[in-house]
Amino acid sequence: ISRIVTTGERYKYTAVRTAPKSFTAKFHVTKQREIADEVMEILCMEYHHQSTIPEVCQIAVLQYYADHAWGDVQENMLLTFLRELSIRQIYFPFFLQYRKDWLKELQLYDKTMVAYYAKKKGKVTFRYQLIRDGEEAGEYHSEALGPVYENVYVKSMILFEGEELRYYFVESGEKSEIRTEKAVCRKVDRQKEIGKYMRINQLIREGQKQELIENFA
Repeated sequence: ISRIVTTGERYKYTAVRTAPKSFTAKFHVTKQREIADEVMEILCMEYHHQSTIPEVCQIAVLQYYADHAWGDVQENMLLTFLRELSIRQIYFPFFLQYRKDWLKELQLYDKTMVAYYAKKKGKVTFRYQLIRDGEEAGEYHSEALGPVYENVYVKSMILFEGEELRYYFVESGEKSEIRTEKAVCRKVDRQKEIGKYMRINQLIREGQKQELIENFA
């Protein structure tokens, strides 16, 4: 069944195909600013029309749908973006919100990721302790990080049962230094930590209507 595209729809689609689209996506990715549902619709529409969108738009789409419901229409697109970015060694912690079988395919299922959003153009260092089975903490180790995209720095590790990661980030400039508060990270059960909307999608696919009603109605 064909549908007549209104002048308003055509204008909205055309307007966001140009530079403002990537600019909005970039702010969503690098500044963690909200992105309008309408903008996301248009990004997805553009992908389905052209089979490609800029890298920053792919990241923005994945970041958005990690916390929003999606269906069959978006499924192939999201997996394609995850595959393409992984090939280029671009990873973000919100990737871990996606489906178990996808994460296993991309060898991300057992990973733990933490991210830092740099304030200025400086050197970013990851400082950490890895504690095993409650043993006494030793000195902090240091690792210089490179950005995965613009000002976003991500550290990826595999934690085993009983291990605890204590860490903080240091951003060093010519005249100043920014140091984050110390944080603690442990190995998680990925199934328990799966995002709300990923869980809803999973229940829908499995036909678990009763659990869906009881937990999310």
